[in-house]
Amino acid sequence: MKFQEEHTTNERRRREIELANMKRIAEGKKLAVDRSDYQQGRESLSSANVPSGSVQGDSIGTGERISGTGGISITEEQQMKISKYEESFKTIKEVTGLSDLDQIVKRFESQGETLRNLNELKDKAEEQCQKLRKQRDQLQQEFEELKYSGETEIESTNQVIKQHQNEAQIESERRIKCYQNLENANHLLIQCKTGVDHIYDKLSFLNMHITKGIEHFHKDGEEKDEELVVDEQNIIDNSDIPEILKICNNKLDELMSSLNDVNIEEQLNLIEQEEFYTKLDSKLPENNIRIQFPKVKNEGNPDDDDGGADDNEVLTRAALKKQAQQMVEMRNKKRQTRKKKRRVR
Repeated sequence: MKFQEEHTTNERRRREIELANMKRIAEGKKLAVDRSDYQQGRESLSSANVPSGSVQGDSIGTGERISGTGGISITEEQQMKISKYEESFKTIKEVTGLSDLDQIVKRFESQGETLRNLNELKDKAEEQCQKLRKQRDQLQQEFEELKYSGETEIESTNQVIKQHQNEAQIESERRIKCYQNLENANHLLIQCKTGVDHIYDKLSFLNMHITKGIEHFHKDGEEKDEELVVDEQNIIDNSDIPEILKICNNKLDELMSSLNDVNIEEQLNLIEQEEFYTKLDSKLPENNIRIQFPKVKNEGNPDDDDGGADDNEVLTRAALKKQAQQMVEMRNKKRQTRKKKRRVR
């Protein structure tokens, strides 16, 4: 729109300049015509006023009129105007490139029509500019409204996004905690499974089967029911920890009930003695071989057998005491030799 306005203004100025030039040319041509007419009249006057060869030009002063037989009189002011018109008409001819007066007049008339057309275009352009300005103002107002409404909508959207981001972060942290708890639970479950399997292995020498509240208990050396073995094996294969714990608990209950008639302290003493004997046997030198007495069967009374067993037991205890004394003496000797070596160093 701005470019169109500038173009219209430039065209108007150019046409005004051309119109002024045309006017000057027309005036120049008009002056030239008037001057030619004046010169023709002057020549006719000069030929009529000089019959005897005298010239009356000297008697004419400033402000006087030139009189002749033809009745034509021209003042100096008119002469100056004529000269100006001639110059203007000459300029118009040079600008338009025309020499005919009619053509020059037609050219100026066409320029007038062009001026009217330009004025009409100018009015239309101004109306269009006014409409476009109104449209621009309306669009600017709509833009401002959309801008403010868009900003509020963007703010609300950003708040919703931030809220969802915070919720997502909280859920991710909770997921991490749940995953850690799951890992810990799996680790604990594996440990429990390992412990339960270990307990079951320790109690594997006992076999038991529970069906409808009826308990069947079997020790090693007895024949096992095939149904018992199959059911227990299915429980182990399925890794059903509660069932395995139930089996182990029942086995322990049965084991404790079976040990009610057994003297536990006596059994512990026997176990300690066996461990002590094994340690002594492992520490004895190779040349020290224990002689085992042959067992003699007594055919007498059962009381005699008990007496023989007591004698063997007494001999065994005496030998044990002697061996223990020897071990103590050997340890003391080793300590004394170590102390001597340290002193020598």
